[in-house]
Amino acid sequence: MDLTEVTHCLLLSLADCCRVQHFREIYPDSAFNKSIINNVTVDEEDQCQLRCYLQTDCKSYNLGPLSQQGKRVCELSSSRYESHVSHLVSRPGFIYRPSENLCKSACPENKNCCPRGEGFSCVCFDSGFQGEGCDEDVDECSEGTHNCDARNAMCQNTVGSFICTWSSNQVPYGDKCAGFPFHWALDGMDSLLTLRGSAGFVKQNNRMVLYLDGTGVNFAETPAIPLRQTDLTIAVWIKLVSPLTLDSVQTIYSDWSRPWQFRFFIMDRGCPVFQARRDVNGIEDIFALVVTSDHRVSRDVWSHVAVTWSRMHGLVQIFINGQMKASRNVDSHLLLDFKNSGHSVYDIGLKRDSSTTTHAYLSDLMVFNRDLSEIEIRNNLFQSNPLHSYISVVSPANSL
Repeated sequence: MDLTEVTHCLLLSLADCCRVQHFREIYPDSAFNKSIINNVTVDEEDQCQLRCYLQTDCKSYNLGPLSQQGKRVCELSSSRYESHVSHLVSRPGFIYRPSENLCKSACPENKNCCPRGEGFSCVCFDSGFQGEGCDEDVDECSEGTHNCDARNAMCQNTVGSFICTWSSNQVPYGDKCAGFPFHWALDGMDSLLTLRGSAGFVKQNNRMVLYLDGTGVNFAETPAIPLRQTDLTIAVWIKLVSPLTLDSVQTIYSDWSRPWQFRFFIMDRGCPVFQARRDVNGIEDIFALVVTSDHRVSRDVWSHVAVTWSRMHGLVQIFINGQMKASRNVDSHLLLDFKNSGHSVYDIGLKRDSSTTTHAYLSDLMVFNRDLSEIEIRNNLFQSNPLHSYISVVSPANSL
């Protein structure tokens, strides 16, 4: 009587119940036109049957004739013809195959039959609901059936489901979240990094690093991290490749397209710059700190560059190879919030408003929500890194 029995364990709803289906004899030249929930293309009937099994509210299916392309139409239904006899209609070339109701009495249309030894239970299709009419919300948060990050996220119940919420200084990814300090090793193993164009990872000086070739639109993206209203340190190892010329721009990390929030970049023959816009109407810099030509970054050698920003002291500083090379005080009585761009990503190696890309190797991009001291930058980020063995000598006499 049965065509086949599918006995893989597919948990139904929140109940400890495996989905079992017995498919019955076919009804040739017929189709059931009630409660069609999915329409897919398959090569053979076994695939249609598997689709029905995997879709937990499927109870029967129609299978169309073989097309000229060797495919068949598979229509899944959440009902059976016994409950709606008038909806079993003539359709030449099709077959209709219902599954057997394994419960002693029929479950409601919105529930699945769940055999339990000699008994059975009817389980709601949608795991977010329960009750006789499957209209009572399940509170996954209070019942502990959610998958939110236990350490960093909070579960918030919604009707039929739940959402994971994070604090304002964290960034979500999947069902987890990340917060300060952010560290992108740029070695091909980062979870919060997206490569664009031909950006990729190569081996340099015995480690994998990010390589941007300076052509096309080849760069990397991170999620927009919450740095607008906090103290700040941005640090990275960089090895510039292209010749450094007057007015050249090699962007390190930025959110630099309208309305322009911030950018950390190297310009004019190796001078690091950090620029940030105030969160007011129009265009107004909070600061634009530039390292003078007496202290600059060379090409074809590794250099460590960092910028710190203290809101309390209104102080921005730039460091090269663990040494402070430029600083500036701003009026801390003015609004110090960075511009709210509303952008969802920040860029590594891209000046987005002009599509200007960077030609460089980069490693260990780090962002802190505090202004690290010179000693911390020198000891923890600069001297302790293996790339310290390949640094440049920062002087105006460097070969550019």
